[in-house]
Order: sequence, then structure tokens, then C-alpha cells
Amino acid sequence: IDQMRKIFTTLVEHHVPFTINTDGPEMNGTSLRKEYELLLSNGILTEYQVLATVETAKRTTFLKGKETS
Repeated sequence: IDQMRKIFTTLVEHHVPFTINTDGPEMNGTSLRKEYELLLSNGILTEYQVLATVETAKRTTFLKGKETS
């Protein structure tokens, strides 16, 4: 958790756009919702910062013309 906090803090401080994703959620027993909860409950990102990652994902998706939610 401390290492995650350091990494995300560095990204935010340097204005590096990033998204939150899951790799193999069925194998790792996670979901995007759980990843957001982990970041928020441990004070790694604020709610505003999490919402910014969602907007970055929508803006940079390769699936053009599809509504993402």
C-alpha cells in the first residue's frame, strides 16, 4: 500500500494522466469497483482523482463511437 501511494503520488504531482484497470479479475478475485475502493479507503487517491481516471479512460479509449459507463 505504501509503495502504491508513492507511485500514484508521483504520477499526480507530475500531472501524468493514468487510468485504473484490472488484469485478470477472475483469476485475481478483484473488480474495478474493488480497486477504486482500495485506493480510496487507503487514502492513495481522492474521490476527485479517481473520477479523473475514469474521465481519462473515456477520453483515451480505443473504442470510438461507443458510450462507456
